[in-house]
Amino acid sequence: MTTPNIKGFDLAMLGADSENVGGPNHLQYFHPMAMAMMLERHRFKVLSITTPGKLDADIVLTQMVREGLDAGPFLGPMLKDVAPREAFQKFLQENCLSSNMMVVARKS
Repeated sequence: MTTPNIKGFDLAMLGADSENVGGPNHLQYFHPMAMAMMLERHRFKVLSITTPGKLDADIVLTQMVREGLDAGPFLGPMLKDVAPREAFQKFLQENCLSSNMMVVARKS
């Protein structure tokens, strides 16, 4: 299954301004640890939880430009330049910090 990761970068940065927050899209939000606990409580074996998203940094950059927000001296240059943005997105994916979460589990 896939669901937003409430601790993912674009949701954490944009909060209520994210297009992924609020109904009717999603009524409950999870993060990897909470999802694993819920599934295990209901007798599922978690096979993997990943955050394979590829657009978090782009989403935040687009929203900041649209709103005229300053991303600051660290985040601004990193998001605006392609190579650092791609490296940052890879970091988000590898550390379960992307806002798109994919869960594979099976009933025990």
